[in-house]
Amino acid sequence: GSAGADGSRKIGKISTEKDSHSCASPQSASCCENFAIPYDLFGQTLSNLFALATTVDENSCLTIASDLETALFAFNRSLANAFDVVHPNAIDVFGFDIAAAPLTVISSRLTQWLDNLHDFNDWASAREALEILRNWGLEIVADYLKNGDIEPAEARPIVDLLVAEALWNAARSDDPILDQIEGSLRTETVTTFRAVDRKRIEVARQEVLARYIERRPVGTAGEMGIIFAEIGKKKRHLPIRKLMERAGFAIQRLKPIFLMSPLSVAQFLPPGRFAFDLVVMDEASQIPPEEALGAIARAKKIVIVGDDKQLPPTNFFHMVSSDEDEEEEKNLVPGRTQDFESILTLARARGVPQRMLRWHYRSRHPSLIALSNQTCYGGELLLPPSPIVKSAGLGLALIKTPRGHYDRGGSGRNPVEADKVAEALEEHLRSRPNLSLGIACFSVAQRDAIEDALLTRGTLSTAEAFAPKGERLFIKNLEAVQGDERDVIFISIGYGPDSQGRMTAGFGPLSTDGGERRLNVLISRARFQCLVFSSITSGDIPVDVKPLGTRMLREFLHYAETGHIASGSPTGGDFDSQFEAVAIAIRKSGHRVEAQVGVSGFRIDLGVLHPTKPGRFVLGIECDGATYHSGRSARDRDRLRQEVLEGLGWRLHRIWSSDWFRNQGREIQRLIVAIEKAISDSEDDGDPDTTPPQSHAASTEPKGNSQAESKPALEVYRSQSDFAEAYQECALKVLRGRDLSEIGIHELVPLAVEVVQREGPVHTEEVARRIREAFGLSRTGNRILDRTSRVLVHAAEHGSLVRDLDFWSIPQRTLEKPRSRRNAAISLRRADRIAPAEYRVAIKICIGASVAMSRAELKRSVARLFGFDRTGTDLDQAISGQVDFLIGAGEIEQTEEHLRLSSR
Repeated sequence: GSAGADGSRKIGKISTEKDSHSCASPQSASCCENFAIPYDLFGQTLSNLFALATTVDENSCLTIASDLETALFAFNRSLANAFDVVHPNAIDVFGFDIAAAPLTVISSRLTQWLDNLHDFNDWASAREALEILRNWGLEIVADYLKNGDIEPAEARPIVDLLVAEALWNAARSDDPILDQIEGSLRTETVTTFRAVDRKRIEVARQEVLARYIERRPVGTAGEMGIIFAEIGKKKRHLPIRKLMERAGFAIQRLKPIFLMSPLSVAQFLPPGRFAFDLVVMDEASQIPPEEALGAIARAKKIVIVGDDKQLPPTNFFHMVSSDEDEEEEKNLVPGRTQDFESILTLARARGVPQRMLRWHYRSRHPSLIALSNQTCYGGELLLPPSPIVKSAGLGLALIKTPRGHYDRGGSGRNPVEADKVAEALEEHLRSRPNLSLGIACFSVAQRDAIEDALLTRGTLSTAEAFAPKGERLFIKNLEAVQGDERDVIFISIGYGPDSQGRMTAGFGPLSTDGGERRLNVLISRARFQCLVFSSITSGDIPVDVKPLGTRMLREFLHYAETGHIASGSPTGGDFDSQFEAVAIAIRKSGHRVEAQVGVSGFRIDLGVLHPTKPGRFVLGIECDGATYHSGRSARDRDRLRQEVLEGLGWRLHRIWSSDWFRNQGREIQRLIVAIEKAISDSEDDGDPDTTPPQSHAASTEPKGNSQAESKPALEVYRSQSDFAEAYQECALKVLRGRDLSEIGIHELVPLAVEVVQREGPVHTEEVARRIREAFGLSRTGNRILDRTSRVLVHAAEHGSLVRDLDFWSIPQRTLEKPRSRRNAAISLRRADRIAPAEYRVAIKICIGASVAMSRAELKRSVARLFGFDRTGTDLDQAISGQVDFLIGAGEIEQTEEHLRLSSR
């Protein structure tokens, strides 16, 4: 406080004068400025009383008593005004009832209030919030907050949980069937879904195979005839490009998928001859634009798959011109194709829609890809967590080799390190023969040094023959390893101090522009383990080195040495759901548990550590919390996620929230039993150092060989019965003794319809012949023919038949195969007795079977299909007429040499 000009005592803006006034608006925070609290005057008066007590001056005592009484009255009145606004509990505030509270306690509390007057509005808001909680029936939360039993930050999750539980209980009351949903039923439903989903994938494969077999050409004429002729030859085969020119359509139908390099496309596929529905370009970062454009020109759609953080196309043979005219032209034509390093960068520059494939499928331990993920991909990759945190046979490790043996300025080799690599290779062949191996070196010189070391040890031939799972051992420099992957990768740095102890920060191509891309490729080749052989450590590379590749190498060595990286710890984190109580129950049972096991967005809710193998998780616990509900589909959350984790060796236990809320004790008991069983079963598991987990990318092909799998790639010629069927004449039955001339038209209609139903499309004269023969007549005269025509027209008028020129068919019936007339009546073997629709069916079948054929070949094939050994003038003209009709209708395409079915 401070002394006023009039001598009165001031504390803040609150006056201590006797004649203070009450606040006109006691509910406002500003009213505190007008509270009269003369406790200083009261205290001073009391002091004077004590001082004068020795004098026992009655008048003075009366004066002091009067002042004291006045001050006490003013104090009580002001305190009452304050209490009307604040509504405190006196015992809570002062520790005493207000009448019994010592003045020193009251003075101290009031001073504290005045010093914190700026927090009054916050306190009022808090009081209102607590009142709202009480009105909502959350008195317990309000009381816990008021007493400090819970922190304010904890209130919202607690309220959310209570609201969710209240909604769940309300839903159970509204729909009692919810109470019947047991976790076992949900688990059974998920299990059934997984089985059905896998079956659906298998059925989809069979559907694709069936469609291929259905469309596969099996004819022997046209382009298929050329293919059969080439298959039968012993020598003098057509060159591939010539074969593609003459029989390309048939080859593409036989083999719809071509696996070719861009240069092979340009070399073997004639322009304009081939078109693909989809062209997929893999490793697009290594494809120059000029090589890719030829394949793109043959595509209706393209998918470009690549990683611009990996190696660009090699420019070893690329000539760079500095001609001034070319430079001027370059300035005039911005964004030329040759200005882009790869088709990937060109596609991105042209605004092609792009999507990042975030799931990392190769590495079975996060340490194998963690540095690349952090440095090159900004932590965007999703890395499935490994159940083994630390193991001698899994993850990234550094093997120190002796220093001072790098031949700088000479051979560029490090023979001692090469011998260490050869020694480790021999040990791998002995102890881990089921794991494939690859050796990657920073330079060609070091690659040759390792091969020489193996040759000296006499194990080079054994190493070259080593090929578990069909993956041969390789020894390559870093420029040649892109696209390769092995279970185990040895990396030989090679570079290091020379015999004089001199060390430079030059690491060959790694220290040049784009060196970080080379290192990214090199360090991400391993599935299970990566061993780095190096005579240097991260401390040998200056911190301020400029090339990005060299800086990344320093981080890589540091990570291999310490296991620490900026991407985060492989385990540990906040709880991602309301199941913190699960972790508490696990810890109470004596087991250790980690929350949010994993990095980069792919985490397991809880992981239980093995009691005697602290580097290994014995059980993963999945709850249907935020991670489960974030799945984009049932396939993601209920099948793919679990298959990926089980493929890495995880044993999983599912807890459903409804079961946990309904019967927590039972779920805890189930959980403890699952943990104990997992620990017991883990004692029988194979050594993780030598037994890799099952690949989560393993094939899901159905077991056994199907009939389709046992067939050869090209089926042999099929009989005509596969494309045509024998013509079957209809034999009508009528009552004997009846005269055709006496039968009315209404009785003849069923007979005519029966003939058409059996033989349609059928000529009018053939229908008349069947009716005439049924009545035992020997010749079809004009009277019978006219009468038959009237009968057919009458049936057509009533919708029983449809007409196409002189041919009759049943409505809505499509002819699937032409009929062979080889053994039919002579009248049926006439060209004009074959319906146009039947000609068209035969033409399309012949072209489809042979993919593409000349018009002459087509005529011969159609004639044979109808059972004719040669084509006469009438048949030739009839076939040609229908071919022209189909061309005009767009159902057949005609090139200079061939006819083929329309691509539509």
